[in-house]
Amino acid sequence: MENDHSTLGTNFDSTTVRFSLPQVQNGNTTDFTFYRDTLGVAFNKVRIETRYQLIDTDTVEVNDSTIQMHQIIRSFRVKEGNKWTKWQEDGRSSGRLSYFMISLLGDLGQPVDAEAETIFFKMDLSVVPPFLQGRQYLSLLSWGSTIRLRPY
Repeated sequence: MENDHSTLGTNFDSTTVRFSLPQVQNGNTTDFTFYRDTLGVAFNKVRIETRYQLIDTDTVEVNDSTIQMHQIIRSFRVKEGNKWTKWQEDGRSSGRLSYFMISLLGDLGQPVDAEAETIFFKMDLSVVPPFLQGRQYLSLLSWGSTIRLRPY
């Protein structure tokens, strides 16, 4: 994910939108799409669109609570002329995610609601360990990362 986000807006000018706003439902980012350009064979720009979609997988009992688990599906498509190719799945996360959130932050780390105001991406996720047995100290593993978007 960090590698994907570090290439957001590659070869874009400052007037081109680099991503769609994350879609949030039930406290999780369920859909996030972002764009970049790469150079084609004849040094022409080729637009690539990458999408993360969160799907429900299973539920698990953790400390007397039922937790819905999810999986992220990574897909991409390429713009050929004026048309987009079909979405191609390009990877999946573990199916044991209990939380996934992409937050857009401004220059002081405050939440923002527009692509033009976004300076940082904050990604947070939690995973339910695969071998839960009764009550235990470690019931969720959480990870977070904040990345400064590179300039246009």
